[in-house]
Amino acid sequence: ETAPPSAPAAPAAPAAPAAPSAPGTAPKAGTDTTRELLEECRRRGLDTTGCHDREDLLNLLKDPMPKVQDWGKPQSTRPPRPPAPKAFVQAVRAPSTGFQTDANSEAQVTTVWDRQSVPPSYRVHKRYEALYLLGLDVSRLPSSSELRSAYRKAAMESHPDRQQNHNCQDDAKKLFQKVKDAFDLLNAAVK
Repeated sequence: ETAPPSAPAAPAAPAAPAAPSAPGTAPKAGTDTTRELLEECRRRGLDTTGCHDREDLLNLLKDPMPKVQDWGKPQSTRPPRPPAPKAFVQAVRAPSTGFQTDANSEAQVTTVWDRQSVPPSYRVHKRYEALYLLGLDVSRLPSSSELRSAYRKAAMESHPDRQQNHNCQDDAKKLFQKVKDAFDLLNAAVK
């Protein structure tokens, strides 16, 4: 008697996502997708501007630029990376919620609590600080409906009566006032 033909081999189970690698080491080249590499770079606080493909992300993970730069000392000998093209950045980001444009997708990730300390690049003008605090794009003046929507969201996040803010009511009151002042400043400019 002959043995029955063997059944085709079942496809291999998908590999589990790679565990985050230790700082200073890069993940194995064949196991991580571009999205996983991008998430690992962001988790480590690395600037992914200029990373066009998977290899760029791997190189960044292998040789990260210093996060903190001393003003008196020379910086890295590597030339600065060119800005990433829009197509790559949009392909890697998570889908939009529909409330904000892709240009504002960084604001979707953070809350008003994360944005309360304004970076120095936005301290050029009070309007930039206000736009940043409300999570709006600083390169253009928002429409009145965009401004109201951003204000409502920021005000709800920072309201002192909100359950999550009960243990820090003083800070919540101050932040809520900053949000109101930012809205008032921008509302006068939009009208």
